[in-house]
Amino acid sequence: MTVAGHNIYRKRRTASSVGLRCHSFMGRMLALLVLTLGLNTGTAGGQIAVGVQTQWGNEADFGIGTRVIVDLKKLVKGFEMVGSVDYFFPGEAFGADMTQWEVNANLIYRTNTRGHLLTPYAGAGLNVARFKASLDVLGVTVSGYETRGGLNLLGGVLVNLGDVRPFVEGRAVAGGAKQFVASVGVRWAFLGSPGPPAGSE
Repeated sequence: MTVAGHNIYRKRRTASSVGLRCHSFMGRMLALLVLTLGLNTGTAGGQIAVGVQTQWGNEADFGIGTRVIVDLKKLVKGFEMVGSVDYFFPGEAFGADMTQWEVNANLIYRTNTRGHLLTPYAGAGLNVARFKASLDVLGVTVSGYETRGGLNLLGGVLVNLGDVRPFVEGRAVAGGAKQFVASVGVRWAFLGSPGPPAGSE
């Protein structure tokens, strides 16, 4: 999105832009992801895990997010469905208050690293990005919205600590948000059978 010919998502955030307004939104979206992906467990018979992450995008700057993971091991060994919601804080640019959030649905494959501490994974999926710019003009707030769809290519590493697993991840978005996102987070077992022992995958 551009304002006066400039890419406003390259501008750094201001301190006032990082607030608590996204908490209820993130909670609702996480509940929706749990419900949607949870419907698959009856067929897939897999464990559900949830996670949180902090991230940085080269276009949208700092962000936070939640994710839901469904293990598809009873259908296809090594594969997982991962749904996530990410909220970014691009900040202000040219007087406009910027917000951005994304919804992602990815299929990932975890390599077999039985007995090892680290498990690499890679995958691909869909990205939907929603942008909002609000600008005060003569005392009237004018807002503009844009929604774009795109494709994700991602890879990362899980640290096998039992049911609690930290991770690092890189995700490139073609279309949609059009950015590279680096994430660091943790995921843990939520529903289903207990996770495997550390390093057993």
